[in-house]
Amino acid sequence: FTIDISDAGSLQRSLNRLGRQCTDEVLLKCITEMLKLPMKPAQYIAAGTLSSAECAHFALSIPYYTHFTSPIRRYADVIVHRVLQATIDGEEAVSDFVLSQNEIDTICKRCNDKKEGSRKAQERSDVVFLALYLRRNPLKSQMGIVMSVGQKAFTVFIPSLGISELVYLDEHKDWISFEAIEETHNMGRRIKLERTARHNGETWNELMIKSMTKVRVKCKCQEKPPISVKLELEGPFEEN
Repeated sequence: FTIDISDAGSLQRSLNRLGRQCTDEVLLKCITEMLKLPMKPAQYIAAGTLSSAECAHFALSIPYYTHFTSPIRRYADVIVHRVLQATIDGEEAVSDFVLSQNEIDTICKRCNDKKEGSRKAQERSDVVFLALYLRRNPLKSQMGIVMSVGQKAFTVFIPSLGISELVYLDEHKDWISFEAIEETHNMGRRIKLERTARHNGETWNELMIKSMTKVRVKCKCQEKPPISVKLELEGPFEEN
C-alpha cells in the first residue's frame, strides 16, 4: 500500500483507498495509530505571532482555523468570543481592544500549558486504572502488533486495549536470546529471537521481530513504581 502524507487531503484519500482495499481491520488500526504518533496536538495562538504556514490546520487542510464553544468551559473560548465580537463591531473596536497581541499571546501560552497538563493527567489516570485492573485480572495470550523496533526492546500495539507499550528483551533473558539486525536496503531494524529454555509450555524456537509482526503477549501491572501496564512476550501470534 502507498500512503501519501504530503497534506491532509492526500492522507485522507490514501486512508480511504486503503480502507477499501485492505480487509485486515487490525492492520488498519495499526496504520492509523502509527500516523497519529508524529502529529502534534493543536495549540492556541495569537494571530500575527506566527507565519501563515504555522497557522494552518493539518487535519482539516485549511490555512486558518479557530474554534470556540459556550464560554463557560474554557477561558480561551472567552477570549475568542471577545476577539470575534470586536471584529464584527469594526476596525475601531479592534483598535480599542482591551488586550494587546502580546497579552493575548501570553494568555494562549498559559492556556496551552493547562490544556497539556489536563491531557497528561487524563492519560495517566487511564493508565493507572487499567494497570490496577490488570493487577487483579492479568490478560494472557493477547494479540499485539510490533510498531517499532529498537536494539533491546520493541513497541507493541494491543488492539483489544488500544494501548502501545514496550517489551524489554533483557527481562526475558532467562528463556530468550536475541540479536539486533540493523537496517539493510529497504528492511528496517529487526531482532532475531531464539527460545533457549522451556517456558510455560511454549514450543516455538525462532521468531523474527520486525514492523507489523503479530506477537502474543501477557498484559499485567508493573510490579515496581510507578503504576503502569507491563507487557511480557509469550511468542508468535497464530491466527485461528
